[in-house]
Amino acid sequence: METLKDPFSVRMITSDNSLNKQVLYSSIHAQHWYEPERQTMYSKWLDGTKTMTSISFKTEMLEWLKAIESCRPVYIFDICIDFYYAISSDEIFWAANILNAGMVEAGVKRYAHVIPTNLFAERSVELLFEEFLNMRLRNQYPIRHFVGAELAYAWLYETNGTKGREY
Repeated sequence: METLKDPFSVRMITSDNSLNKQVLYSSIHAQHWYEPERQTMYSKWLDGTKTMTSISFKTEMLEWLKAIESCRPVYIFDICIDFYYAISSDEIFWAANILNAGMVEAGVKRYAHVIPTNLFAERSVELLFEEFLNMRLRNQYPIRHFVGAELAYAWLYETNGTKGREY
């Protein structure tokens, strides 16, 4: 298999021949898949999030939680470049309470997040992750935020010691 400098660039994560992946869920809003060799669950949020409603946001979060519970990943690689939905404060609290506890229970050890390009979505996602950490759960995993996939990948697997942005 060819080794790439950034195997999780946007063009690679949509390619079926890039990884041995198990598709867990797919919709107009998101795709989630698992790579058993790396014990990693990948989530790619799509531009369909531009038309997301509160109901579809909650549906997507519940589907994401089901996907996490089904594969029990050690690592989560979350690509939010095309995430456009601005999460409300009520949704932030609700999502943090179901997702964070589920991720801890599933055994997640590291979470690499590639931030959205939309500023409103980025800020609401930052607030969501702040809520995760404010919960102070036992066995809370580190969450780091990155502008690009290459640095996120390096941190996730500790290949160059990059720290990412911590909240």
